[in-house]
Amino acid sequence: MKKIVAILILLTSLIGYGQTFNSVIPSTIDLTGASGSCAAPGIGTPNLQSINVSGLGVLSATFALQEISVTVDNSCTGSSANLNNLQFRIQAPDGTCSAVYWGGLSTLATGTHVIKLVSPVGCVNSPNSSNSSGNSNVTGNAGYYAATDNFGATVNLSTLFSGKNPNGTWYLIFSENTTSEPCLVATSITFGNPAVVDETANGEDCISAINWNGKSICASTTGKSGSVLMPGSMGGPTKTEFGTISGSTCGWNGVNNNDTWIKFTATSTSVCIGISGIDLDLQSIVVTDANSDGDNNPCTTNVTLTTASTNDPRWTLVSCPRNNIYPTTAGSSLNQNHCFAATAGKVYYLVVDGNGGLESSFYVNSTYGVINTLPIELVSFKGNCNGTTKTFTWQTASETNNNYFTLEHSKDAVEYSVISNVNGSGTSTINNSYSTSFTESEIDFKYYRLKQTDYDGKYTYSNIISVECNGELPVYSNINLYPNPTNNQLNINLGLTIEGKYFISIRNVLGQEIKTINYFKSVNNDISIFTDELSNGIYFLKINDVTNKIAIPVMKFVIEK
Repeated sequence: MKKIVAILILLTSLIGYGQTFNSVIPSTIDLTGASGSCAAPGIGTPNLQSINVSGLGVLSATFALQEISVTVDNSCTGSSANLNNLQFRIQAPDGTCSAVYWGGLSTLATGTHVIKLVSPVGCVNSPNSSNSSGNSNVTGNAGYYAATDNFGATVNLSTLFSGKNPNGTWYLIFSENTTSEPCLVATSITFGNPAVVDETANGEDCISAINWNGKSICASTTGKSGSVLMPGSMGGPTKTEFGTISGSTCGWNGVNNNDTWIKFTATSTSVCIGISGIDLDLQSIVVTDANSDGDNNPCTTNVTLTTASTNDPRWTLVSCPRNNIYPTTAGSSLNQNHCFAATAGKVYYLVVDGNGGLESSFYVNSTYGVINTLPIELVSFKGNCNGTTKTFTWQTASETNNNYFTLEHSKDAVEYSVISNVNGSGTSTINNSYSTSFTESEIDFKYYRLKQTDYDGKYTYSNIISVECNGELPVYSNINLYPNPTNNQLNINLGLTIEGKYFISIRNVLGQEIKTINYFKSVNNDISIFTDELSNGIYFLKINDVTNKIAIPVMKFVIEK
């Protein structure tokens, strides 16, 4: 029987979980003078941007309009962009229309701003004039906010369009009332599960860090205590001072008070994290384990810190949202953003600390920051079996500078090797489908992933899927191991009627391969394996038919001396 295992996500993904649809903007658009509304959207004018949606089911509480993203800058005006008086509405294909952003951010903003709107939750911030710029390590980035109508009330995007068919043309309608509006760079809408995971009680310290998968979460410094493993200078068990990390100034407070730890794994070479709703005097940084203490574990240390000038060697500073990390506007809920070059597969820690014991909840989400267009929009990635042949198909909705795909396989979902490369479509805004088939040389391979590589060498990984075809093969179990338990020699009677080449390995209880034998089988021949060098314990014998004609189960034996 053919066996296809459901999708298995093993690496924490910092790319979006929903399906995103983009508008087509060939160049930046000056929004000065835009005057659209739900009643008069202004069809054919720059203040109306269309986004075509297809292939989706009816919207519901678990599959909804998840996010609206608008990217603006001041490239077409030559002056500061006025985000305070910018306004925009969204209209569904059936005509349902609502205001979702009604100004409120900085009136003199420069650089690029990515305004991402989500449904209101208690930990996400609403736009206000204190939090749009200066609180980011990338100039002018805005971040995540609750959608707000023209009366100042928050808008629940999930319930607003629930039960509606999302397929068709959506419109973002822009308007303004000044003469210094920003330039429109890009718009997109994302559909998916709008749920925000409540992690407010978790993340007490490094060891019990929130294991974040990149989806929206609410976290909090409320009730947390100061960590003895805080990153920075003299962050050891008996010291609390910290400020300089690996020689870089990050403007941290001198005492760790109540910190929250969030642990995540990067799946891309570029990572962006947005924090919203963070109160005055909360600080955040991103660090990774420098492994300088030799134990490959940042949550413990065998290093003795003795002087106030010593930097804690467990940590490497990766991202600090601003030089002066503390904002000065009292009573504001602020945004802090982290966008940094990452190593795919590496573990990072986002650490949030409240100055003077300040307690605050905050919202964390990924896929935000510099205008790095995702290299591909991967719609699907599937695998299937036909006997011993495996076929993999995938589809993209758009591609940007996509050089090629690499299909990789693994036996343990840890170590991967290359199967084949498939050329990409460069830059494309249409659906592209890909397929490749091959016969697997060993039945142990069952984990697969796609690596996508740009022309400049940058790359990203897909989710991991598991596909097993060994159920297509006759399963042979008429094998006898004797004596079992054994002391120094194990005899194997294969009892096989098929001549061929077999690969034999012995593994311990941890799955580690400790002995291997290449064996060319003649019918009815037995073999013996000497086990003198093995200590007492339980072992497993794995026999692979490299001609892939049969499937042989793993067998257990015991050594007792």
